[in-house]
Order: sequence, then structure tokens, then C-alpha cells
Amino acid sequence: MAPFRKRVDWKDFPVEITVQARYMLRNVLVVTLLGALSPGMAVRGEDVFEKPAEKAAEFWAFQKLGRPHVPEVEGHTRTPVDAFVLTGLEAKRLSFAPPADRLTLMRRAHLDLVGLPPSPEEIETFLADDSPVAYERLLDRLIDSPHFGERWGRHWLDVAGFVPDRESRWRYRDYVIAAFNSDKPYDQFLVEQIAGDELVDWRIAKALSPAMKELLVATGLLRSASDNTGNVMTDIPSYRYAILFDTLEILGTAVMGLTLQCARCHTHKYDPIAQRDYYRLMALFTPAYNPEKWLRNGDRTLPEGIDGLYDVDSPPTTHLLTRGDISRPGSEVQAGFIRALSESDSAALVPAVNPEAQGATSGRRLSFARWLTEPDTPAGGLVARVMMNRLWHHLFGRGIVATPGNLGRSGAQATNPELIDYLASEFVRNGWRIKPIVKLLVSSTVYRQGSTSNLETQLTESVDPDNGGLWRMPLRRLESEVIRDSILAASGKLGRAMDGPGVPIENLPDGSTIVNTKELSTPTSQWRRSVYLASQRIGGTPQPSVTLLSVFDQPVFKTNCTQRRNSAVVVQSLTLLNDKFVLDQAQYFADRLLGEAGVMWHDQIRLAFQIALARPPTQDEADWSLRFYDEQQKAYQPVTASLQEAERKALTSLCHALFNFNNFLYVE
Repeated sequence: MAPFRKRVDWKDFPVEITVQARYMLRNVLVVTLLGALSPGMAVRGEDVFEKPAEKAAEFWAFQKLGRPHVPEVEGHTRTPVDAFVLTGLEAKRLSFAPPADRLTLMRRAHLDLVGLPPSPEEIETFLADDSPVAYERLLDRLIDSPHFGERWGRHWLDVAGFVPDRESRWRYRDYVIAAFNSDKPYDQFLVEQIAGDELVDWRIAKALSPAMKELLVATGLLRSASDNTGNVMTDIPSYRYAILFDTLEILGTAVMGLTLQCARCHTHKYDPIAQRDYYRLMALFTPAYNPEKWLRNGDRTLPEGIDGLYDVDSPPTTHLLTRGDISRPGSEVQAGFIRALSESDSAALVPAVNPEAQGATSGRRLSFARWLTEPDTPAGGLVARVMMNRLWHHLFGRGIVATPGNLGRSGAQATNPELIDYLASEFVRNGWRIKPIVKLLVSSTVYRQGSTSNLETQLTESVDPDNGGLWRMPLRRLESEVIRDSILAASGKLGRAMDGPGVPIENLPDGSTIVNTKELSTPTSQWRRSVYLASQRIGGTPQPSVTLLSVFDQPVFKTNCTQRRNSAVVVQSLTLLNDKFVLDQAQYFADRLLGEAGVMWHDQIRLAFQIALARPPTQDEADWSLRFYDEQQKAYQPVTASLQEAERKALTSLCHALFNFNNFLYVE
């Protein structure tokens, strides 16, 4: 039978082709188009990325870590950090803004380092210290505070994708907080989280020692991905592989600053990550997450209820998945690393036996952790750069690379790569310790400057409209947890107990979420810091904690969150005006003022501003507060039993108003 023929007009050239030829032509066009869109993309799921090591060497973040020369500048500098920043500013004929006043700087440091405003006693002590090292003493006290770990541990819990939705998940949260408080070296911190179970032979131990427990709890990082395989209905291959894929995405964006997930279906479009590299990395985790011999969620608990990860069987065979389709396995791959970040082809493969690994385990994850944290390699350099960029992001509101989860070619362009390299080299040289780098940054002139420029505003904004060069300190809105914690600190109700199970929450019929006061361990635990609030998943999707946190952009992440949103929407104002928690805390705040400032209005107002905003009121604010207080007292007097009660309610209204001030919600 003759093949069916059809005339097709393509532009002005009539072409006759058979059905078979049309399909062949279509396939050629598709492959050509895909190749154009993704250089190096392989046909049929195979990777053919040419010379990945040479490709990597072309991009600064994939190179071995060096130590840049500190530039010489004429402006006022306190640290080498200032020299790098000032070099960029001088090229634009800009300079640093005048220094922030002492109270502004004190509040900034408190909120950035411990996530709490300074108390009146702390303010008085700082202002009374007129020595040249007063600010240094303040920094040392804050960095040594146990609240430092709560503040900076929350940052890590975001990138780890931590959701306290299982009974023992709080132990991983406590591990992270303790690690930041003790300034655990970052390389050790990563090794423990990726392969803590492989560092000790816990299986044969008669009882777990505290050190063993800590290492097993640390692997909770690898249990962060949503696991919906808790019953026979959801224990299906697609869900199993989804956990592996999500775990790689979390590790990629949190630790390596790479979008590894882009290489699942084909060789990465921008970065030198071959598709084979992706599945080599996946093979590191298949001894623990074996899709063929799966342990359901709920059956993976370690001794003493620890929610960690461990190898459950011998390493299975791992195949490259054609176009990422689990039903289309391709060629077999050997466990390994990213070739472009390795010294050689052999160095990119996991050894058959890791002599350092203890007990019945493959040792693959431990090999991976050591590969990541070897400083004199491209991989170790990248890991250090990612963390330094993240520290900068949290202290200045935006990273030197504005996409902290992506330092690759498809991420934002680095505004000062030499500065990242300098910080990373200092980081590694000081034993991967985070606290010295944090102190270096908050000691700098660039951090201590004010939020307004000393140059004509129109000039600076025309030269650098988004303040990318940091010619002034950015104005930043506080994160959701810091807002709630600051309200509790102002009211005097903040619970400072650390560790242990989270504070339970409940959903109300109106759709809001509050603390479940019926299931509290102690009456005051409802006022613990927000990092200790429990959370939940609905349909596998993590939900925020209480409603106040959700409206102020507490992340709802499918995998993890490397950069929080910072919105300004009407529902935030409405929540601050009407939320029962906020109203109750305003009442407690007023009672605190009555107890500490006495009955004089002027004293109450002055103390209210000092507690809430860490400064006295301006004359205009004092006058407005007196008028507002008088108006509220007169409005309440006809509907209250006494003048004293009307004054109490008026003071409560003033306290409530302070919670709504921009000065309360933002750090200058």
C-alpha cells in the first residue's frame, strides 16, 4: 500500500513528505530546539556535557577558593569588609552614610543578633558605658547570648525546610539552636547533618550515649522533605522518588547554592551539572531511601524516638531516569559527585568502601559530606561562599548575590564577588566558625552607618537607586517571628525557656490558627519564642504557625525557603488591629507600665516608647501621645466603672498603637 502523501506549504516552498518523514523531521526539530535551549542536553536522557571542569572554571563561584587582596581606599574603614564595599562606592563617587546614633545601632544589633529588642536596663547600661569599646562589649554579649542560637538557628531551619509536624522533630530544632550557640564549626555541622549516623556504630550500642543521640538527631536535615508514604494508599513509587528529588533540592539550594533539580530531566541549562551527576548524587541516598525496599513514614524511627536517617539496606542499583520519568530507567550510574566541582574523574566517584564509616552502612553520605567540606577544592569553596552570602543576606537584607539559594549562572549577578571570596577565605581560615564572621560584619562601618545618606538624596538615588552598593543601611521589616517575639518582650510576658517539645497550635472554625492553651505543658509556655511553635501539614503542604506569623510572611515551603518574602499588605494592618493575641499583649503592656512607671502620664509614655522602640519619644510623638491618651480616657470613662479603669484602657490603646508603628515593625 502506497504511503499517504500530503502537500505542506512551508513559507513559499511546497514540500511533499511522507507521514514517516514528517515524524522524522519533527523529531529532528525538537532535538535541535532542545539543544539550542539547553546546551549539552542529551538525546534520550543521556548526558553529553562537554568538558564540565573547563566550563566550571569560567565562573567565579565554581573555582577554588582564593584570598583576594584587600583594596586600598581613602574613606573611613573599620574592617577589610569596608574596603571592599567602599571601593565600589568610590567608583560611583559615593560614600558611606553618617554613622547611626547609639540607640538606633543598639536596637539594630539586638534584633539582628538575638531577635529581641533591648530592655530598658540594657539600654541604660549601654548608654552609661562611654568607653571606646562599648559597642564591642555589646556585640560580645549578644553573640554569647543563648538567644543568638534561637535567632540564627531559625535562619537555618528555613533553608533546611524544617517543619515541626512530627512528635520528635523538635529535637532537630534544638540541635540546630545548640550548634549556633556553641559556634560548632560549619564543616562539622554539615557532616553531622548529612552523615551523623555513619560516624558512630550506634546499632551495636547497648544504650545511646549523648554524643550518639546528637549525631542521629542531626540527620533530621535529611528527613525534612515531605513524606506522604505513611500508609498503603500513599506508599507508591512516585511519592517515594519525590522524597529523593526534594531532598536533593534542599541540599542543593541550602548547602551548595545550586539548582540541582534542573538536572533531573536533562543536563543543566546554565551550570555545568550533567544529568548523570544528578543521579550520581541521588545514589548517595538510595541506601537510606531505597525506592524498591521502602520504609514508610512512621517506620523509620531510630532508638528513643529519634527522627533521623540511616541506611536500611545494601546500596541498590541506581539508574539515570530518561527525562526524569521513574517509569523509564536508563543506564546504570555509580554513586558520586558533581564532576565539574571535583579534581578529576576518579575523585567524582564514591569509593566502594569508606574506612571512616562506622557500622552497617554504605559510607556514601559521609564521603559526600567530606567532599563538600574539603576547603581546597571547588566544592568546598562553593559551600563556603554560599554560607557567607547567606550571612550577608540576613544582616543587610539582600545578599551580595541576591539569590542566596542560587549562586550559579542562572542566579543573580554578584555585586562584589571579591568580598564573598574574602569572607569565605576568612571563614575557612578561622576553622569554619560563624560567630567571628558575624562579629566582623556587624563591627564594620558599612553595618554601623545610618539609613539616610550624607549626600544629596536625588544624586545617590540616581546613581544607585536600589542601594546595591550600600551607601546607606537598608531599612528592613522584621520577620514574622521577631514581630511576635518583640510584642511579647514589650508586654513582659516573653517566655525564655529553651528546648523541648513545641507549643501546640489549633485551627479555629473562622480559619485562623492560635496557640492551643488546653494542651500546654505550663501556663506560660504559650508565650515562648516563636521558633518553638509547632506546625502542621495539610495534604502534605506545610502550614504556618499562628495567624500573626502567616500574615507577616512566615514561609510556606514545598521543600525549603532560601529567601523570605517581605510584603506590605492590608491584612497585616488589620491583623495588628484586631488579633486577640495582639490585643491581650497590649493590655499586659499597659499593666507593665502602670507597675513600673507609676500613675504619671508623662512617665508612662516615656517608658512605653523606650520599651517598644528602644528610644524616648520625640516632642511631636510625646504631644500626640498625650492627646491620644486624653481622648481615649474621655471616650472610655462613660462606659467603665471608674476613672482608674478608663485610664487603664486608654493606656492599653496607646500600647496597641505602638505595636502598629512602622518604627516597631522595621529596623533602621
